Amino acid sequence: MSTLGWLASVASSVYVCATQIGAIVNVTKPDLAFTNWQYTLLMIAVIVITIFFNTWGAKGLPALETASLFGHILGFFVVLIPLWVMCPKNSAYEVFVDYQANGGYSAGPAYLVSQVTVMYCNLGSDSVVHISEEVEDASITVPRAMWWSFLYNIALGIVMLITMLFCIGPLDVAVSAVPSLSI
Repeated sequence: MSTLGWLASVASSVYVCATQIGAIVNVTKPDLAFTNWQYTLLMIAVIVITIFFNTWGAKGLPALETASLFGHILGFFVVLIPLWVMCPKNSAYEVFVDYQANGGYSAGPAYLVSQVTVMYCNLGSDSVVHISEEVEDASITVPRAMWWSFLYNIALGIVMLITMLFCIGPLDVAVSAVPSLSI
C-alpha cells in the first residue's frame, strides 16, 4: 500500500472513531453539539492512544485482542437478544421488499454509495498479513485465518443487519430521532 493509502486509512479510521464517540455523547447529552475543533481533539486523542498501545503496550496486545474477541462475540448476543425479545418488529415485506432511496439518488448510485460504509468491515484481513512473519506455517495459517474471520463476520453482520431492519421501526421516525452531527 502506498504512503497516501496509509495516511487515508489512518485518517478515515480515526475520523470514524471520533464520530462514534461524538454520537455516544449525543445520545446521553443531546443538547451538546461538538464543534470541528473538538472532533479534531478527539481524533488526536485516538491517535495518541493508538500510538501508546502499539509502542509501550505491545506486550499486552495479545491479551487485549483475546478480550476483544470475547467482547465481540458477547456483545453480539447482548445487543441482539434484547432486540429480538423487546422491540416491536417491522413486517417482512418492509424489510425485504420495500425499497426507498430518500437521498436523492436513483437505486444504482444509492447502492454504490452505501457500500463505502460496509468496506470498513473488510479491513481486518489486512492485520493478519502484518503478523504473518510470527505465525507458524504462515502460508496455510494466514489465508485460513483471513477466510474464517471474513466468513464469521459476514454471517454475524447479516444477522445484525436483518435484526436492525426488523427492529428499527418506521424509517421517518428513526431518522427524525437522530440528532444531527455537525462535522
